[in-house]
Amino acid sequence: MGESFVHLADGTELPVENTSSPLDIIIGHGLGSDPSQKSHTNDISSALWKDAQEYLLNANENSRRSQSGTAVLYTARGHSRSRGWEQNEVSDDNVNDVPFRWPALSEDMVEVANECLGDTSQFTILGQSMGAASALYLSIDHPDRVNALILARPPRAWERRAEIASVFVAEANELQLNEPGSRRFLPLLGAAHTDLPPRSDKDIYRRIQCPVLILSHGEDVAHPLETGQYLSELLPKTRLELAANEDEARLEWPKIIGDWLADENLI
Repeated sequence: MGESFVHLADGTELPVENTSSPLDIIIGHGLGSDPSQKSHTNDISSALWKDAQEYLLNANENSRRSQSGTAVLYTARGHSRSRGWEQNEVSDDNVNDVPFRWPALSEDMVEVANECLGDTSQFTILGQSMGAASALYLSIDHPDRVNALILARPPRAWERRAEIASVFVAEANELQLNEPGSRRFLPLLGAAHTDLPPRSDKDIYRRIQCPVLILSHGEDVAHPLETGQYLSELLPKTRLELAANEDEARLEWPKIIGDWLADENLI
């Protein structure tokens, strides 16, 4: 099907690639320290899905028979070749990073799903880091649209999010100095000023009634195990899988994803 652009309501255009799949699934990537270099093509999320689909094709008879779904891989606002958002977010005396915070990015994800899959569609989401947080908010605000949720490497949240905010601000400032006139620093500011819903607000998390697979691994300061562990306690229908490090995760998670999708009768 190849890459094209999704046109959002505010004029933003996001690169998107639709491929055949045993189910309808949206893939959301993580934040890049230089957002101009990060896209859906070079994130671990796309590699996980590619390897999971290959595993399914080899191991699962149902997925071999049916490739009637669509996998939607897209590049988030402010990243890589996304365009049309620049004039909406900044004026001479104001910097607006709200569209780059997780709740707003989740609404971008809904618009991507509407255009690629239909505005009444149900779908699975595989989100990694920023994409996982966006997917979580989408599932909270639009629970009728999501039939399963895969949260890979959920990012720092709550108290740990506050600890990292100044780092994102410093990275944004450095990017502004190195690229005068560029607006590519905005995703970093959005990351500094966003968070998951408070852990104390358990009712918000209970809105998500679909099955959830959480994937976390050790040796990863930006995506601590504790985020996945807390989410596994907050979300009603959750399976938590932990890996020792990224190498083990890349090796084991595609099989775990494929088997979980089959166990949940999603393929």
